[in-house]
Formats: sequence, C-alpha cells, structure tokens
Amino acid sequence: MPVCRGVDYRPVWREMAEGLSEGLTGTRLHYNADREEWKKLLITYHACHEAETGECSTFSYWTPEDQWISFTMLQSGHGLYKKNYELIEAEREPKKSEDGELIYPVWDGEPAYEMMPTCWPVTDANSFHGTYMVRKRAYWGILAGAFGHTYGHASVWFSATQKDKNIVCHHTWAEAIQSDGSKQMKILRDFMEAYPPAYNEPCQERLLRQAAAEDVLDQHEQAALWTSPDGKCVMLVYFAADTEEKIQVGDLSGDAVYGTWFDPSDGSLTEVEDLQSRIRDGVLPVKNASANGEDRVLILAKEKDDIAVASRNYGQEKTEEEMRKVFEW
Repeated sequence: MPVCRGVDYRPVWREMAEGLSEGLTGTRLHYNADREEWKKLLITYHACHEAETGECSTFSYWTPEDQWISFTMLQSGHGLYKKNYELIEAEREPKKSEDGELIYPVWDGEPAYEMMPTCWPVTDANSFHGTYMVRKRAYWGILAGAFGHTYGHASVWFSATQKDKNIVCHHTWAEAIQSDGSKQMKILRDFMEAYPPAYNEPCQERLLRQAAAEDVLDQHEQAALWTSPDGKCVMLVYFAADTEEKIQVGDLSGDAVYGTWFDPSDGSLTEVEDLQSRIRDGVLPVKNASANGEDRVLILAKEKDDIAVASRNYGQEKTEEEMRKVFEW
C-alpha cells in the first residue's frame, strides 16, 4: 500500500509511474505534469480492500494531482455483503482539482471471484461464491455506471495445479477456466457489445418501489438508460431476484413500448406480451418471475429492433489437455 504503518511510500509509486512514461514514450513525465501528456498512457492503481477502514478505491490513496491516473479501479472484494453498486456510484462523483472538477471512469477490478470463500478463516463449513454471485456483481456494476468489469476464479488466480488443490482451490486452473461463471462472462460480453456501457446513465429514481423502500442487498435492482450516439434509447433494469417493481418508463412510453427479459445465465431472450396495456400514467408494473428464481434483465425500448443481444460465436472450447500445452515449456 502507498501508505503503510505510518510510512508514506507514494514518492516511490510516483517514480514508478514516471519510469513507465519514460520507457514507453521516451520522455520522462513528472507525476503531476500536464494531463494531456499523460493521456498517451493508460495507468491506474490497483487498490486493496482494507477491512479496517473499508477503503478500496484508487483514490483512497491518490488525488487528481497524480495526473498519471487514467481511471479509477475498485476492489469491492469477496464476501456476501458487498454493495459494489454503491461504491461505483460514489466514485463517479466529480473530483476537485486545480483544473476544475474531473470525472474518472471507474470499474470494479476485483469483485467476488468465483469459488472464493465468502468469509475467512476458511473451514469445511464455508460457502463459496457461485455463478449467481459473480453475475450479480457484474450486472450491478455495469448498470451502476462502470465502464467494464473483471471476472476471476479462485483457482485461476492461484494458478492451481492438481497438487495445489486444497480447501480454497477446489479445481485446477485448467478446470476452472471452463467453469460456468467464466462461460457466463461470455454472455456478459454479448450484452455489453449490444449495449456498450459508455452510453449508460444510471436511473435508479425510475424504480419507484425500490426508491421508496430500504435497499435489500439480495433483492437490489439496478437500472440504466442506454442512449446511443444515433439517438436510440433503451432502458436496462437488472433484477437480482423475483421482485416486483413499478418502473417510470417516461419518454419510452410513446405510441408503443417493447420489452424483453434477458437471462444472464444462458443469454436467452423472452418477449414480454401485452406490455403497452399495463402502462398507466407512464408507470409500468412488472414482476421478475424467472424460471430459476434468480436474476434477469428487463430490456425496454421504443423500437422492437433496438432489443437485440446477439450471441458471439466463440469457437469450440479447448480441452484441458490443449490448454495445458500452452504452459508446458
């Protein structure tokens, strides 16, 4: 950490950033040199989640004076009770500097990894993060305003081999790379390519039931308006559970409004029937009644053609033996 046990190591980290600038551009930039010069590079600081203070952001340690920082990284961390959507919302607030107020792009760079223990110390009674937890953190983050997301698996992070299997690493890295959670990140990519996060604007105030009630973590709904450069407008609402909501559709409820449920576990799309007839005074009552009792995304649009999440052809999966060859030197 840049500041540890009362010792300020930030000058060392700044020297590292300056060294990167010299090695990559041929010019040594001072850590607080003109921001335009630093835009030639893409650098951030990987924060750690401090249990004692709750700090977990790049800007827990740095300020806009450190012009080598390109974007904010969060480590929302592992555990059952992390609200990464709140952390992302807080980090999207402008930061004051001599240049005025600056808004840094933000992402959750270390959320709950698949098959990481939900608490420490690890015992046989521990629960572990499954695919549902991994999905929740991803869609909460993206629709809360993050520009991207990081997926991780305990055994991949550890590079676990057969002999490394233990109470934390239940799989080898080669087994883990084919896990259900990793496959569902391909579906997340399809979703993000259909609706690039750069054009998301969170709109929690449109979730009228949730806005009037206390936030319940496992039932949290996250909404964003996605507006493309060519004027397409789509509302994306992530339901973490089978909950009811009243959505202020507002400018989406013109002559017609179309809706489709997107299942982040398998990428399937289910059209909502007779949606227009349910809207009263611009408010749509809706319930997520998913087949598995878990999460879905409601996609709402004026034009039916604007609701499309194409599945990318990722090719045939490699066998464990084929993947191992990559690392057998």
